[in-house]
Amino acid sequence: RIEPGDVVLAQAEFRRPRRASNPGQFDYAHYLYRRGVSLTAFAEGKDAVRRFDVQQDPQIREVLARGRWFWAKTWRAEVVGRAQRLKQRLVGVWEGSLPARYQGLLAAMVFGDDTLLDEDVERAFRRTGQAHLLSVSGLHVGFAAGWLWYLGSRFSRGRLVSYALGILAAWGYAFLAGGSPPVVRAATTLSLYLAAAALGRDRDRLAGACCAAFLQLWANPSLLFDISFQLSYGALFGILALAKPLEAWLLPKRLAGTPLASGAAKISAPVIVSVSAQLSIFPLLSWYFQEIPLLGPLLGLAAVPTAGIVVPLALAGSLVGLVFPAQRIVGPILLRLLALLDRLLDLCSSWDWAVLYSGAGSAALWVCYYAVLVLLVQYLNEAAVYPRLGLAGTWWRSQRKRLALAGLLAGVWIVYMPLLAPLWRPLEITFLDVGQGDAIFVSTPTGRNLLIDGGGLPSSSTDGGFDAGERIVLPFLKYRGVRRLDLVIATHFHNDHTQGLKAVLRELSVGLLGDNGLLDAGFASREYGELLKELAKRKDITRIALRRGQRFQLSRGVELLVLHPAVGVERNFHNDGPATTVDQNNNSVVLKLLAPNFSALFTGDIDREAQLELLQHHLQLDFLRESAVPNGAKDGQRLSNSESLRDKFGLKADILKVPHHGARRALVYSFLGAVSPELAVVSVGRNPHGHPAAEVLQALEAVTGSAPLRTDAAGCITIKAWGKRMVIDTFHAPAFWEVGSWAWIRHWEARLKDAVQGLAGRV
Repeated sequence: RIEPGDVVLAQAEFRRPRRASNPGQFDYAHYLYRRGVSLTAFAEGKDAVRRFDVQQDPQIREVLARGRWFWAKTWRAEVVGRAQRLKQRLVGVWEGSLPARYQGLLAAMVFGDDTLLDEDVERAFRRTGQAHLLSVSGLHVGFAAGWLWYLGSRFSRGRLVSYALGILAAWGYAFLAGGSPPVVRAATTLSLYLAAAALGRDRDRLAGACCAAFLQLWANPSLLFDISFQLSYGALFGILALAKPLEAWLLPKRLAGTPLASGAAKISAPVIVSVSAQLSIFPLLSWYFQEIPLLGPLLGLAAVPTAGIVVPLALAGSLVGLVFPAQRIVGPILLRLLALLDRLLDLCSSWDWAVLYSGAGSAALWVCYYAVLVLLVQYLNEAAVYPRLGLAGTWWRSQRKRLALAGLLAGVWIVYMPLLAPLWRPLEITFLDVGQGDAIFVSTPTGRNLLIDGGGLPSSSTDGGFDAGERIVLPFLKYRGVRRLDLVIATHFHNDHTQGLKAVLRELSVGLLGDNGLLDAGFASREYGELLKELAKRKDITRIALRRGQRFQLSRGVELLVLHPAVGVERNFHNDGPATTVDQNNNSVVLKLLAPNFSALFTGDIDREAQLELLQHHLQLDFLRESAVPNGAKDGQRLSNSESLRDKFGLKADILKVPHHGARRALVYSFLGAVSPELAVVSVGRNPHGHPAAEVLQALEAVTGSAPLRTDAAGCITIKAWGKRMVIDTFHAPAFWEVGSWAWIRHWEARLKDAVQGLAGRV
């Protein structure tokens, strides 16, 4: 077992950390960079890693001593390693006294260690707005330092001793919990506050918070872009700015000093603090997580006091348990408290309305939000706080008419915005970068949402534990504010297309679920079948098998047509159970999106056989059109029905999702010629199959006149269409100063290349 402070020799493949390539996706590369990590290494097998004993091996000691700052880093790693081992011992005290589920919950609540935490427990805390209890922050540091400060003030005569004990407890607990930005913020703020109290100076909480933020940013400026840093200080500043005005407004001056006001203040104080924090970090929660827990303030009335008992009791029991079996006495109490908290939050998290999916919004929207919040604070101060201080507030009265007009305009906008939005909202097609897989999102101007496949990775992959649905597709949908999918389609049952649908179907409301209906004995089919059984118990989702000729009217002028597989394809397989062999690739659902000014063809993973069958059907439609010309008709005259069938169910399309990630066996030149796309998109990632093949890229460039777009290079690819105007956005868009990336430069490069090749052919 390797621990911090060990010296190892590893044979590993160095990789750059996974960077975000889709909107809403967690940027792991930036997360590691802010912590001083630029590369990650993948070592396969135990033999690839060898641990050395520096004290026993003088040669290794001599070699390593040449490294700059090696011993300083070794000392630091040794200290961190001892802290980690101490934390493991403290958590291990409860082994046997608490079930594994509650031992993991205790480790997260008390020590900030979520390695043992069950996923369903974490989800319940997150959906109910109590996730802050699972990461050590100001609440936990206050509990730990407060108890020690209280004991010091009781058993020592000097005031400085109790304050010093409080500061030492705060930093010791912060170091033991891992030193995350929230816990460092709490320890710094509390230390400044206690130091000011010990010196008899005035204690300004806002000044202390600002000083703590400055010290942290001075040590690590990149923390300014850290999510936990922003949420921690955002909540703190919100409480300092909003809590007092809200309390003064809710408790009128005429009730001050009465027993009723005193009791109401004690009951409402936790709710007011929670609401103040939620209002201040609402834009951050929407931007990063796209969900707002509606029950957070109310459940905090029960969860926070429970944590106030669990944290100091568990911490004291862990410390005493190292020398005396205190867990036998404390264990049953903690078990009941943790079980009560777990069951309460698990029950509330199961309610669909417990979480509001808000979408990420825009920077302009959140600037307006904070402007309104500032006005609210100003109004509350003038209406409640200033009169108590003997100050007359006149700003609100002088601006009353303007604010009323602004409120009226905002109300009109909210009412009429859904009716007017289709006038400027585009038809949008988004090819998500899910690695070696497919996931396509379509949004119509009227707000209808369609998802084609969900991505995924095979279990044999080195990244097999990465769930594309949970980490990429679902965050993207939440980022877009999607609460309901009108149609979800699984083109075929392979893991790189269906694995990611699990998280989406479990989390979001779905109107209709479609697939090819050909479940077989493969791994992906079995997993999909189990998912269908699970969904049948929890949700009412209609599932259909898609066949050629089916049509879906997504919005006015926008249709989705099914081109493949053909009707009756199921007769080729067994009827008495799942078929053992089904060519899933060639039975992929092929879809055509038809809009008034352009069309897109989504081909799944069809190979040569399916493409030839589709080409034959396309030629039959051409023959039907030609034979439909009546005798004596003028040139170019056609029957409307035949023309409509060819335009709708033919292969011609402006945008082509390249079949089977650009595989060599999926290259059919006549198929590409029949489609004749103006733009080709290859959904591909790191793979051992050589996708996309070089000859496929050459063929696509010859047909379209430009190189195809690739998700592994460009990231998420979004195509927006307003009538005849089309805009293509890529997540990893090149900088404007990269002249070679300009569209007209690439166009002329392609023409020059064709001219040179033609000249070479003549020679």
